[in-house]
Amino acid sequence: MKPMLRRMWGAAVLHADTYEEVEADPSSITQATLIVIGSSLAIGVASLIQGSQLDMPSGRLVFQVALSMLLPLLVWVLETVAHAAYGAVLAGITYIVWRFYERLRMYSVVQQASVVFVLLLASEAVRMVVRDLAWDRGWTWGIAVPALTSTLLWPIVYRVLQRFRLQFRVE
Repeated sequence: MKPMLRRMWGAAVLHADTYEEVEADPSSITQATLIVIGSSLAIGVASLIQGSQLDMPSGRLVFQVALSMLLPLLVWVLETVAHAAYGAVLAGITYIVWRFYERLRMYSVVQQASVVFVLLLASEAVRMVVRDLAWDRGWTWGIAVPALTSTLLWPIVYRVLQRFRLQFRVE
């Protein structure tokens, strides 16, 4: 319990070392879960006290307490799921490229650029859906910008990678 309190204090006073320590420790997710649950309970107790002071009807008070306790947990889960979805998208792109690596190498630069465009546009579309569901950010045409810029830069990246491949004799 002592390391958890020390970490909470370090995070509260914005010590960079504390953030590095938490990132490196895989068991810190348990502590984060306890902190979120504890803060949700504290919000629920505060809501109960405030509602009872205002002589709120019991049915409405129970609903308010339950909502105030569950909402922070729901937000935390949604944000975690959104970041997990980003990881899944990147894992999907990695799998596709790794699976069809030899076939992609035989394509011309224009065909490779087209594959880069389709993969990145699809990944940005998935990210946009997740962002819209998790944070209600809406849809924009900005999802095409990473795909377009990557497609336009692909011939340059291809040439640089070709030089490295020839210089270091990578097959």
